Amino acid sequence: MREKSPTLESVDMRQILAEAVDRVAGGARARGQAIHVTAGDTPLRVQADPVMLCQVLLNIVANALDALDGPGRVDVDLRRDEDGFPGNRVVVRVRDTGRGILPEHLPRVFDPFFTTKEVGKGVGLGLAVCQSLIEQHRGRIEVSSPGPGRGTTVVFWLPAES
Repeated sequence: MREKSPTLESVDMRQILAEAVDRVAGGARARGQAIHVTAGDTPLRVQADPVMLCQVLLNIVANALDALDGPGRVDVDLRRDEDGFPGNRVVVRVRDTGRGILPEHLPRVFDPFFTTKEVGKGVGLGLAVCQSLIEQHRGRIEVSSPGPGRGTTVVFWLPAES
C-alpha cells in the first residue's frame, strides 16, 4: 500500500466529524440505526490532513454501523483529553451496540486483510489504513470489545493544537 504524506493544516475535528457522519447518516436512518454525536461547542483543532482524517472517521463509523446488523446505536464522543497521555490530545471514541469482537480476534484487527465480516462484505484493510493514517498524524488508535454481542469501541487520539 503506497502511503501519501499528509498535507497538514489547522482543522476543527468537529467539522471533520460532522462531514463524515453526514455522509453515512441517511443510510443509517433508513436501516433504523442511530448515530449520536457528542462534540461540545468549543473548537477542537489539530494539525491534520482533512481528507485523510475524514477517511478515518468514515471508515470507523461505517464499520460500527455494519456491526449493528440492523437497528442499533453508534455513539461518537469527541473531546479534549488533557490527562492520561503526554500533552494535550483530542480524543475520538466510537462505540457501537453491535456484534462485538471475539477476544482472540482483537490482537489482529489492525492486520491487513484480517476481517470478521462475511465474504464479499469487506477485505480487511479499513482498520489497517486507519492505523497508518492516525500514526502519520502522530496519534494512536485502539480497539476494544467486551465480547460477542456486546459491541465494540474504537478510540483514537491526536495531538491538539495549543
